[in-house]
Amino acid sequence: MQRKDNMSWAIGLFEGEGNIYRNDKTRMFIMSIHMKDEDIIKRFANVVGFGRVFKRKPYLNYAPMWEWRLTRTND
Repeated sequence: MQRKDNMSWAIGLFEGEGNIYRNDKTRMFIMSIHMKDEDIIKRFANVVGFGRVFKRKPYLNYAPMWEWRLTRTND
């Protein structure tokens, strides 16, 4: 039951915060979520089991952002 609850949480997070776009240079679709909360991004990556998490450089005086990104077709 907990796995189902975690996956439901991850789906809801992606629906609210995630995005899917196409890189015109590589013609690949990319899925991503980015936010300030490192723990939430890492939990999401752990629940779904694929993709990469990395820290984005802060812009000017803004707080650093964390991003989960999926670019590999096999995933």
